[in-house]
Amino acid sequence: MLNNNNHLHIACWNVKGLCGQDLEAKHLITYRLGANIYFYSETWATTDPINLEGYVCINTCRKVQHIRASRPGGGLAFLLREPLTDVYNIQAVNNDMDEVLHVKLTDKQSGFAISLFGLYIPPETSSFGQGADQISL
Repeated sequence: MLNNNNHLHIACWNVKGLCGQDLEAKHLITYRLGANIYFYSETWATTDPINLEGYVCINTCRKVQHIRASRPGGGLAFLLREPLTDVYNIQAVNNDMDEVLHVKLTDKQSGFAISLFGLYIPPETSSFGQGADQISL
């Protein structure tokens, strides 16, 4: 569940797409970091959760695709090692914004809560890059 010194390790990566074998290959790279929680931005996922054995996935997908897009864009995901579910209740919290993902971990014994926020700010040149200064958490 936690690493040897009882710390949560979190890793993040702008993966620029997670599909099929690409998902497992990219996750193997980050797996070597030994993190308990991985945050991926630009998953390019559809509405389906990302399935990776041994992990709980909470993800969000961009609701609107660019009219000329040949594939989904955007997308955020937290992948949490399943043993964390023995210690924490894991819950997605009000994920109405395409570029912000909020996950809450609540310790089952003490009730202590940790909020994790992952966000992606598209480049200004992107049609989705406008209004980043208006994000409020």
